[in-house]
Amino acid sequence: MQSLANNPARRSHVETQINFFTELARRSFDSARKLGELNLRLGRQRLEESINSGRQMLACMQPSAGSQH
Repeated sequence: MQSLANNPARRSHVETQINFFTELARRSFDSARKLGELNLRLGRQRLEESINSGRQMLACMQPSAGSQH
C-alpha cells in the first residue's frame, strides 16, 4: 500500500477533503453562533415588549374605559 507521501495525487485529494470539512465545520459553528445571537436578541425584544405592556397596563387609570359591552 502506498503512503500519502509517495502518492502526490492521493495526498492532494486527502488535503482537499480535510480543507473542505474544516471549512464546513467552521461555517457550521459560525452559523450556530449567529443563530444563537439572533435568538437572544429576539428574546430580549419580546421581554422588553412584555415589560412595556405591563407598565402601560399598570399606568392605566380606567382599564375598561373606551370599551363598552
